[in-house]
Amino acid sequence: MLLKTSQLTKDFGGNKGVFDLTLELNPGEIVGFLGPNGVGKSTTLGMLSGLIIPSKGSFEVFDQPVNHLKLHRFNPNIGILMSDVAFDPDLKVKQIFKQSQDLLGKKLDKTWQDLAKYLDLDLEKKFSSLSLGNKKKVGLVQAIMHKPKLLIMDEPTSGLDPLIQQKFQSLVSQMAKNGTGVILSSHALTEVESICTRIIMIKNGKIILQDATKNIKEQALKIFILPAVTPLIEANLKLLDGVVKIQTGPNETKLWTTKRAPVLLYLSQRAITEFYLERATLEEMFLQFYR
Repeated sequence: MLLKTSQLTKDFGGNKGVFDLTLELNPGEIVGFLGPNGVGKSTTLGMLSGLIIPSKGSFEVFDQPVNHLKLHRFNPNIGILMSDVAFDPDLKVKQIFKQSQDLLGKKLDKTWQDLAKYLDLDLEKKFSSLSLGNKKKVGLVQAIMHKPKLLIMDEPTSGLDPLIQQKFQSLVSQMAKNGTGVILSSHALTEVESICTRIIMIKNGKIILQDATKNIKEQALKIFILPAVTPLIEANLKLLDGVVKIQTGPNETKLWTTKRAPVLLYLSQRAITEFYLERATLEEMFLQFYR
């Protein structure tokens, strides 16, 4: 097992922080951490990265107990990308990578050169002159150029254009296929849905949902879309088992439910045959949890 926590907690007081975090990460997994700003995602990844010392709880990396004071950022088996990428502003990009490889104790020139080319990153520019997106590219290359076994990333695609986001997803997916375990936070819900094997949702510093992405998709709300119904039919639909929400506009009625069968039975009894069915997206599920 690459990473394991039990009741890991960082208590800032006033019910702010992360509480009783229990999770595991295995080789080849990509785990997505979801939640709006301020719920504890960055604090969680800060603890997992060794940058924030927990208040209590246990934490293992590579089956060994972690002493946060000794968990070094340049561990050759760990890659870290935090949301705010910061390096010496006067260094050129290539100097940053050379410095990083020296700290890692590995010769990685070809690797970071190839990654920089793939991500369209100018190695000759000073870090201070880079755009937000290019600074994020520097952080990404620095995090993965040594092919770590464990990769921890906080909002890795913020500031990246759509093409580079696709390249990022390809890189991370390939690393997972090669056995790297990845845990990342993201607001890009479509990204999480497409590449993550497991999803964790956090609210008020606590995990409220943790399951395989495929299971979450299967359990997602079903959405019926049909021509606008009368107030009486809408009222009857609201009473059906599993119905979560119903909304009628001028031309259509939209119904969200956890169970299809009661809705299908009612519609057939009313001879309503003009409708179609969708699965709620991860984004719609996310909003449901945080309303």
